[in-house]
Amino acid sequence: MKKIALFLSVLFGCAAAAPAQENILKNGIVDGVTEWLMAGVNTSEENNYVKEKIYTYDAEVSHSEDWSGSLKIGGIDCKNGFKPWQAWRHRDIIVEPGATYRISVWVKTENVPANANVYLGFGFKDSANQWLTGWVPGHPEKNSIDHRTSSWVDTVKGTHDWMELSGTVTAPADAAKISYLQGRIDNIISAPDAAVWFDDFSIVKE
Repeated sequence: MKKIALFLSVLFGCAAAAPAQENILKNGIVDGVTEWLMAGVNTSEENNYVKEKIYTYDAEVSHSEDWSGSLKIGGIDCKNGFKPWQAWRHRDIIVEPGATYRISVWVKTENVPANANVYLGFGFKDSANQWLTGWVPGHPEKNSIDHRTSSWVDTVKGTHDWMELSGTVTAPADAAKISYLQGRIDNIISAPDAAVWFDDFSIVKE
């Protein structure tokens, strides 16, 4: 009977489609800031830098039709040459050693200077919570990716609507988790009208 069912499904092209893989990132749709942390330099009022003004959850801007909101970084207008870095960082994500994952995020920008760096960064840690090195292509000395090595870099910047940054990575054989997954912007001293939004983060095993 099973052979007959298989024959009929192939004959009539009605074989069941493979189920979609699950996004293993908690709150990747950004429905509030649960699981997300403000990362970067500390507030420095003398340099006109207050974290709570720079990092915001924007409930009015969303990539998808669920209108769950997005993570925003903007309004940077520092003094005295102060050049901080900013990121919305996710807590640790458990992964399978040696497995390949497709990681993606949607990014929207407004008036972002050409010299700014907008990208997704992360690293791997082992079960003892130690950073792993040697997995960044071409950079065996690194334990995480930055704007020079990331496959998830916004090369357009300026002002653009939602754009997906997507790529794959294979977890090292002794990896236990992805750490410091972060939507990040840096290399800005003063760009008070600039902003970047991050939404719909996804990590899917291939």
